Order: sequence, then C-alpha cells, then structure tokens
Amino acid sequence: MREIARAAVEAALNAGASYADARVVRQDHESVQVKNGHVEGVARGEDLGIGIRVIADGAWGFAASADLTADSVADTAREAVRIARASARAQAEPITLSDVPPVAAEWSSTCKRDPFAVPLDDKISLLMDMDGLMRATRDVRVAEGQLNSFRTEKFFANSEGSDIHQTTTECGGLLQATAVGNGEVQTRSYPSALEGYHGQAGWEGHRRAQCRQGSG
Repeated sequence: MREIARAAVEAALNAGASYADARVVRQDHESVQVKNGHVEGVARGEDLGIGIRVIADGAWGFAASADLTADSVADTAREAVRIARASARAQAEPITLSDVPPVAAEWSSTCKRDPFAVPLDDKISLLMDMDGLMRATRDVRVAEGQLNSFRTEKFFANSEGSDIHQTTTECGGLLQATAVGNGEVQTRSYPSALEGYHGQAGWEGHRRAQCRQGSG
C-alpha cells in the first residue's frame, strides 16, 4: 500500500499538480452480538480505499476511489488535478503551503493482544457470561451484548518526501438490558448507548471493561 500511495503522488505530478499527497486506508472490522443467551450475529469485513489531494493552478483538488488497481489510482490522481484546475477558476488567491520538512515515520497504538487473533469462542463466551449476569435479574426481559474490533492502517505519502505509516487498533462494545415492571419498560446500557464506547486498545480493552462491570 505504501507503493500505491507513492504511485498516486507521481501520477498527480505527471498530470500537472504542483503538490500532491495520497492516503491509502485499510480497515479490518469485526462485530459479535448475542441476545438472550443466543448468538445474534457475527460480522467481519474489510474496507479499502485511497484519497488523493493535489494543488494545481494554485487551487486544491481531491478525488477518492475504492479501486486500488494501477489504472484506477492513476485515473483518480488525474481526476483530482482536473478538479483543482476547475476550482482555480474561482480561486481568489493561490494556495501557499507552509514550509514544513518532510517526515518519515511509523506509529502504532498500544495493542497487547491482537483482538482478531482471539478465538471466536472466547468472544462469545465473554458475552454469554455478561448475558447471564443481566438475565439473573428477574425483571430483565431482554439482554443484549456486543463486541467490536477495528484495525485501521493508513499510508501517507506526499510530493515533498513525507512517508508515514500509522496503525490503530480499537476495541469496544456495549451491554444493554431491558426490564419490565410496575407497568413500565426501562432500557439501560453500559458503558453507553448506541454502539457503546470504543478506545485504542487490543483485546485487553474488553477485559478491562469486564472487570469494571463486574466490580460495579
């Protein structure tokens, strides 16, 4: 993917850009859901794409694509240049970039245990344990749990020599219980509603959340 980013920058320069940068992004994601003691769903997938930003004729242009073949990347770079030139017709003043030295760097967020390497049975078992705790309360009629894992890789390159690779791993999820009693229906979530809370961590992030929930 680093070579794809560099090729995009070169294609933009060849098309007439005075500056170009490219970001290639890949994200792996997984979601495991249980409800009332049953596995509700397991979803896994990958998203992949490139964004190319250029300056041509003193104006910005941007184009993106999910197709990372060589021909598509080159076409996307040329499209970014065409958009910049079209924007230049309404540009009051040409874009001037700050004088920033190029950067070459690698960075990864903390991940003690790869969540994608944890067996699916372990994830389901953790959710089932939490499900059992919720349904142990007599008035709880619906118990739901979800674990989400994400890994995002970004490769950045620009025409001034920068080359940056960043990897982040995020984990999170939620527990949600719906209780019925005294003529009312109440739903509560932990640690938050919607898809829950997520933070940069590996599988250990799920385990820490479990310990907080258990101590509460």
